Amino acid sequence: VSEQWAGIAVAGPCSRTVLEACVEDPARVSNDNFPFMGVIETVLKDKIPCRIARISFSGELAYEVYTPSDYGPAAMDLLWGVSEPMGGCLYGLEALGAMRIEKGHVTGAELDGRVTIEDAGLGRMASSKKSYIGSALRKRPELIREDRPRLVGIFPRDRHETFNAGAILCDADAVQGFGDGWISGVTHSPELGHWIGLGFIAGGLEAWQGKSVVAADPVRKNNVAVEIVSPHMVDPDGERLYG
Repeated sequence: VSEQWAGIAVAGPCSRTVLEACVEDPARVSNDNFPFMGVIETVLKDKIPCRIARISFSGELAYEVYTPSDYGPAAMDLLWGVSEPMGGCLYGLEALGAMRIEKGHVTGAELDGRVTIEDAGLGRMASSKKSYIGSALRKRPELIREDRPRLVGIFPRDRHETFNAGAILCDADAVQGFGDGWISGVTHSPELGHWIGLGFIAGGLEAWQGKSVVAADPVRKNNVAVEIVSPHMVDPDGERLYG
């Protein structure tokens, strides 16, 4: 948020258990008292003041703990001291990037200035009851066409193959020109055991599910047969997120 605050993400199936052991009042972080997207102001042990947000970029049950910056090292020591004996570990941006692709969470790789809120599958977040910046533009005919590129997940048909971000998504019978879409991000998914990707293709999942698609990469001279799937490739119902 600013240099005045230190932030620590606590994510995974045991994250609530970790917080319960670290806050002075464990009841504050129960599922009933602290639902998804909630924010509370409380105190960690050792009298460390904090604000905790129950939000998740990883797609797991997760929290973000914010303390005044002077308390940052003490808060980290407390959380790590509880997490490590439970099998916890420190994780970095590469792991976070893999998890966000598994869940279909978009970043700047997807939100490149051409993409609307509907294209990214986030249309339900927009209010239907009041105006907001972009609400009039959002309804223009060009931005609500059914054949606009929509966010999708991508699997290689041969699960042993890999493919690259930036590849062009083409109908298998028409691998040419600008194609029908593009791949914005790829990663190996440890949970699924193969490479996966996020991207956009004209008409989205409904238009391409079950059809033959090629990820064409003329720069690297590599064409890979892929299938179009839901962008929510792991835990699509959010059971972990809301657990």
